[in-house]
Amino acid sequence: MNKKQLCVIGISCVIMLSFYQRLHAEEFVGMNPNQLISPPLEAAFLPGHQDRILVLTEDKSIRIVDTATRSVIDSFRFEAGKGRRGELSTFTVSPNGELFAVGTFGEPGYWAPRIYVVSLRDRKITNVLKDAHKRTVTDLKFCANSNELVSISRDGKVAFWSLQDNRTTKQFSVAKTNPVNGDERFPTQVKLSPDGKSVACATNFGDVFLFDAINKKQLWAAKPHRQRVAGLAWINSKIITASHDGKIKVLDSTEKGREVFAKSFGPETNFASLAVRPKTSEVFWASGDWDNLAEWYKTGGMTQLGVLDINNGQSKIIKKDKLHSAIQFSDDGSQMITCAGPRGNSLSLYATQSMREITSLTSELGRVFQPRFVGNNGQTIAWGENYNHLSSKIPQTKEFDTVRLQRSQRRSTIIASPRFDQFGNHRFSQPAPTPENPNTSNLWVLLEQPETAGKQPARSGKLDRKKMGERIYQAAMLSSQKVYVSTDRGQFLFNPFAPDNPLELTGQIGRVSVNVQRDDKRKLFLTNTGISVALWDSDTTGDPLVNYIFAENDYVAWTPDGYYACSAGGERLVGWHVNNGEDEFASFFPLEKFSDKYFNEELIRSIAKDKLAKKKAKPAEPIAAKIPAMIEIVEPIETVIDTDTNEILVKVKANSKRGRGKVSEVSLLINNRVRTEYFLTPKSGENEFEFPVRLAPGEQAIRARVYSSDTGTTSESNQTIRVTYTPPNAQRKPIRKLYFLGVGIDEYEHFNDLNYCVSDVQRIAKIMKSDRSSSLFLEKPEIKVLENPESKADFEDAVDEISESFGATDLLVVYWSGHGANDDNRDFHFVLPPCEDPEVALNDRVLRRKGLSADELAEELTRLEGHIIVLLGTCFSGKAVNRIEEAVERLGRESSRTGKGLMMISSAGASQEAFEDRELKSSRFAFQLQKALLGEETVGVTEMPYYCETIGGECIVFTESMKNYLIESMKHITNGTQEPVQSGFDFRSFKLTKVRPDSGAKTGGQK
Repeated sequence: MNKKQLCVIGISCVIMLSFYQRLHAEEFVGMNPNQLISPPLEAAFLPGHQDRILVLTEDKSIRIVDTATRSVIDSFRFEAGKGRRGELSTFTVSPNGELFAVGTFGEPGYWAPRIYVVSLRDRKITNVLKDAHKRTVTDLKFCANSNELVSISRDGKVAFWSLQDNRTTKQFSVAKTNPVNGDERFPTQVKLSPDGKSVACATNFGDVFLFDAINKKQLWAAKPHRQRVAGLAWINSKIITASHDGKIKVLDSTEKGREVFAKSFGPETNFASLAVRPKTSEVFWASGDWDNLAEWYKTGGMTQLGVLDINNGQSKIIKKDKLHSAIQFSDDGSQMITCAGPRGNSLSLYATQSMREITSLTSELGRVFQPRFVGNNGQTIAWGENYNHLSSKIPQTKEFDTVRLQRSQRRSTIIASPRFDQFGNHRFSQPAPTPENPNTSNLWVLLEQPETAGKQPARSGKLDRKKMGERIYQAAMLSSQKVYVSTDRGQFLFNPFAPDNPLELTGQIGRVSVNVQRDDKRKLFLTNTGISVALWDSDTTGDPLVNYIFAENDYVAWTPDGYYACSAGGERLVGWHVNNGEDEFASFFPLEKFSDKYFNEELIRSIAKDKLAKKKAKPAEPIAAKIPAMIEIVEPIETVIDTDTNEILVKVKANSKRGRGKVSEVSLLINNRVRTEYFLTPKSGENEFEFPVRLAPGEQAIRARVYSSDTGTTSESNQTIRVTYTPPNAQRKPIRKLYFLGVGIDEYEHFNDLNYCVSDVQRIAKIMKSDRSSSLFLEKPEIKVLENPESKADFEDAVDEISESFGATDLLVVYWSGHGANDDNRDFHFVLPPCEDPEVALNDRVLRRKGLSADELAEELTRLEGHIIVLLGTCFSGKAVNRIEEAVERLGRESSRTGKGLMMISSAGASQEAFEDRELKSSRFAFQLQKALLGEETVGVTEMPYYCETIGGECIVFTESMKNYLIESMKHITNGTQEPVQSGFDFRSFKLTKVRPDSGAKTGGQK
């Protein structure tokens, strides 16, 4: 090969490398969007869905979360700022539920904000709206026809958009500068009126503007508040506002904003959010200073969730248990979402009427507050798990040792952020507010030490708004001429004697830094965003030495170049975000895809000891050369499917455009098991593939995967299709919570002896309470046992107590063990001790008055909304099943496949007695029930249809299998003297317990 050829090859390689780098110049490490990793900021119900919500998080992602299963079923990553900088600032869902729109971060001369409109059905970006705003989009709403959108921005503009041509139809400016302190007015909230004809807009100066949404003109402006309006809503033609001044006001939109109602909650009630419950006059509000919670608590502020009825002016506090903000209601107002504030880590879903928490979704990343160096070796970092003000106790802390890569726990006090230079000569601070200048958020002062009365500042000034933002959050002196500040725009180092050229610090996950600590000996310092910690060199040029994030049991540490070390499960937490242009979703690739090149535990260990180690490390192959092909699921369109048929067709599309690896293998992941049908000669371009999938009973999670042999890496689809195949008569919806109510009576003084009723109930309750059952439900089971109740009122009180929290997706199992008897009218009664008569043992008149009849039991249970199974361990209980069944029909109890019919099974027939066994120390029925729940077999019982089903590798006992087992085994061991009667089991089949696959040991028969 001659020199000319070598030169051509060399030039080609340079061109190809530059091509890779040009296409993938925006690759960076971000959080996994396919799990609930990142803390939620806002959430909203998908119209028409009570159990599916969209969640906006801190990592440029929108996730669709199934609240019933607490799982991410789809996710969308966006290009929202250069590299790691930038964020999604707000989102909204269209009235028809077909679209959602996302607004992004933006700063002049740095990144132009955009609004992405996404079709949920097609899973595509349909519109990219830009060029109207210069700064971050603060709020946006669809107009009534879903073909128009209104947006507001930090640049002071209100813009109306047509989605047909991606252009603004009208723009208004509400911008204004305060001549005293230089603050700028901008809109903070925008809301569409119920009739869709008007748009209300509120500002950070306390103003409210009203616009005509049809004719696109301003109608009026008013100033109901002196401080920021943090909540805005409509009730008919009335506009509801809540402000940082602690007041809620109602304005009449038809009378130019005339104030018609006002209520002051005091200056300590700093409103943060407000929403109106649909079709009511109830205004729900949240309070708290989310930007500065530590100072908020020090001044006596409270984080509260309350409700105000504007018709009568009555208000009350309904929650103080956690931080609440971003209140959203479902379409019918029956459910409500709150997020735990911008510094929170979870969101909660409530039943609005009772304010019972239905579910709480917590991100995997624990909030990291106030990290600090422990000792003076630059190798150990500790932090508090909670804000210091949230508890009077010293917070639990964690340590991360970068040398041994191990974590431990110890207790420590919170160390305040140092604000002096290392010589103690200068102090960097912010001046206190004054009546003349109440807003000093962007002012700074550098003082000489020691301070004396009347001493003038050595240097003072304001932040350069365009370069550094509006507000200082944290600051610390790193040297005599170097100050670190975190602001609402980012993190910076600047010289207070020459502040015009600040250095922006990039490369850290999260919105803003909330604390800084330094190690003077090694010239290192720490910052954190609440979800990530970064270790920096004081002489940094912009990127940290190492980033850290921590989940409950996992961690991962990585350099900006992508070298990393982690715990066994840490690779799933983060990965490479790769932009694909503004009209396509960004891609995400977990770290494990690149482990062969980028896993470097030795490097991560050495950086704290030798910060030059990173610079000495040999660069890995450019990540752009390792990016695999993309893949997405085209069909089915729905992400959650409930089907009666056991086969579906899955179509996927693999894409190797934009310099990606070629398509070599295409697979489906079904419950994490790989099924590969397409092995190809590596291909470029777009390619579609079909997979017929035969479904097993239960839920299957389906994702698509593509392998690129030329890059040696794989890619998986962002969306997960969750298909539940339900055989006839089987359960469709997951059960939220299991309730067990056991009644055991064996203390009969004058009636036939019973010895084991109470112990039977206790043993069955223990099984229901154990992990065998609890792991199958979304919440911890609630177990209640009545031992020898004195009257039927005890049973009624127990049902009343359960009814307070029992919902439509809950399951109640009632087990009654004791005497049962028919009176002279052939009506069945459960015998209670007060029914006894010393002379005749059982008196029919007393039985009817003091016993619990089958009709009464049916009436009590049919008041409950959810799913109910009744197990009767009494004599003649077959008669009770028949009577309860008649009562259920008479009371109009639903008994269809919607699953709300009572299921019942008796221990004996209508004219059969039920017996205890002294050798077993149990009733025969209770003993066989325990064996059914534990997965144990009985010798001689060979016909066991649906005894248990294996789903996802677990052996599950269903109500159907329990019923079949009980009927067959009871007939077998009693030679037909006890034949259970059942009713209602053709409606549903619910999970009850989980057993070991090898648990079917032959344990012998019963006498």
